[in-house]
Amino acid sequence: MKDGRPMRLEKGGWPAKPDAGGPPRRPAAIACRHTEGEAALGERGRRDAGEEPWGKKGTEKTAKAKDDGGKMEAAGVRNERNAPMEPAGMRKEREAPAEPAASRSVRDPLVERVFERGRRMGWWRKDRAVLAAVSGGPDSMAMLHLLKALGDELGFPVLAAHVNHKLRGAEADAEAELVRSTAAGWGVPCLAGEIDVPAYLARTGENAQAAARRLRYEFLRRAARERGVSVIATAHHMDDQAETVLMRLMRGTGPGGLAGIAEQREEEGLELIRPLLRISKVEILQYCERNGVPYATDSSNLKSCYFRNAVRLEVLPFLERYNPAVRSSLVRLAEISAAEDDYLQQAAREAFAALVRPEGDGWAADRSGFCKLHLALQRRLIKLILNCLASRGIPVDFDLVEGILAAAVADAPTVSRMDLGGGAVWLREYDRMVFASSEESAKAFCHVVPFPDTAIEVPEAGLVFRFQTLPAPVEEQFGGDRRTAWFDLSKLKFPLRIRSRETGDRMEPLGLGGSKKVQDIFVDAKIPRSRRDRTPLLADGDGRILWIPGVCRSRHAPVAEGTARVLRVEAAPLEGGTAPKPNMNVFLDS
Repeated sequence: MKDGRPMRLEKGGWPAKPDAGGPPRRPAAIACRHTEGEAALGERGRRDAGEEPWGKKGTEKTAKAKDDGGKMEAAGVRNERNAPMEPAGMRKEREAPAEPAASRSVRDPLVERVFERGRRMGWWRKDRAVLAAVSGGPDSMAMLHLLKALGDELGFPVLAAHVNHKLRGAEADAEAELVRSTAAGWGVPCLAGEIDVPAYLARTGENAQAAARRLRYEFLRRAARERGVSVIATAHHMDDQAETVLMRLMRGTGPGGLAGIAEQREEEGLELIRPLLRISKVEILQYCERNGVPYATDSSNLKSCYFRNAVRLEVLPFLERYNPAVRSSLVRLAEISAAEDDYLQQAAREAFAALVRPEGDGWAADRSGFCKLHLALQRRLIKLILNCLASRGIPVDFDLVEGILAAAVADAPTVSRMDLGGGAVWLREYDRMVFASSEESAKAFCHVVPFPDTAIEVPEAGLVFRFQTLPAPVEEQFGGDRRTAWFDLSKLKFPLRIRSRETGDRMEPLGLGGSKKVQDIFVDAKIPRSRRDRTPLLADGDGRILWIPGVCRSRHAPVAEGTARVLRVEAAPLEGGTAPKPNMNVFLDS
């Protein structure tokens, strides 16, 4: 009751807006439908990377590029004033779409479900703004409507962001206008951007769907940062999840791919959430119907030449003839797979931390520890390391992972090599596995040691050599540290040199009674082939090799009973290097 007059309620228990009568007016250029028949249709702006018409590569060239940047402008915001309540029975046509109320004693059932899910996930925080990606379709318009309602009730700001890709002419322009005008009517600030995707494709030849998605997300991240927003919401829903899982099954995937679209994830310092991922398309359309939410229909969603559209329009309806609940089954599979994949990914990260370390411009792994892992973790660890080399353009596929796995666990040979592409190789060297550059072995180095009492960094080996003169020590001071060597200073000819091996190098190891090829010393000591060109040799001014740190020292300049002063040389790990960092985000969703 208000002022003695009854208050009328719409469907779902939502109070009708004062002066609310017939359906809202919409731009004439926008085709708006509120039928369940549209449940089979998707929404523009949620296509997997790599989609393209079947049987075609890339897209057709378009007109000469003029601008591929995303210009962003803030659309005007208009706060609609409520008109006085009309007497019951009198109806007036609404001037604008129904505005989400700031506070409701009874929430719409769908809003209640989204609220509860967000509460458990920790999405709703007072004063933490949410940027909603809005294309103009029913999914994103419904999401913006319910986020606005929850924001008004719970105290968090909501902003809208729309990107016009310039792919569908007047239809795309009309969608942009619909988003701007509706957001203004609801009191939601709207950031509108334009990206000339056709011009961009004309220059690059990139796949249209993949390029549009990547540029769109770049715009959303930039818009969020410019407005100080840390949360971006997209309108992926349950039907999108079913389509994604089925598409990946058809293309070939593993447990990570079966996890489908992540409900929440961190991306470049921003939180990406999908509030509608547990809501079906039918429920979204019903929400739009009972709340008067306007939306546009993307005509390109009716074209089955795109893989996702074909799955939605042809494959899923065919499968539903044999299992009417196939969509729910696929979504359930995704949820189970996501939890199990998360567990296995955590186990793979722990194995990475225990067994893998940076080496040069790549990674080295302990093979004996690797062979003790479960097969599932072995595959994931290989894929995780390869993902760390993703910048080289290595195609990480099942066959490559299985090839590395077979060579790694084989009883023989003890040394093997595999070309990974992108200038990278995989090496098995005794009890090590190395993922590194194939050109790394060609780098020679030489560092001069002009006088004692100095320190020389050898970044090629990841070591620092420290030279120190000391009085002759007693025998107990020598110890058994293989990283330290002692020499009679008076028998050394300076300058010394720390260099890489050279063809024909020979050394006279202490206690051998003759000389030996450095190559044979490396083989006997099981120094991996990939490390031999980076293993430093300490030589004196006459070119005699004095010491190979960690391997052996020569018979030259030993500390004897009559030694007055000694040169102590230590080879310690070089700190503060630029070791590569692992990228743990192996499986990315759409």
